[in-house]
Amino acid sequence: MSAHIFVDETKERGLLVAAAVVLTRDLAPARKVMRSLILPNQRRIHFHKNVTTDAGRPSVRSTGSVYKR
Repeated sequence: MSAHIFVDETKERGLLVAAAVVLTRDLAPARKVMRSLILPNQRRIHFHKNVTTDAGRPSVRSTGSVYKR
């Protein structure tokens, strides 16, 4: 069983590293959910700009409950 690991970090208040492990079979649906969280004029998700809610959109912090297999 193979998987992809996604990692991001922030140094705003010390060092915080987050990682997500996504099984290959779940990759396409997980990417679809994450793409829906990209804010206008952004190309990618990043801690600094996506950890809070913007214009009523769900935050990255709440994404864990959005996608469940």
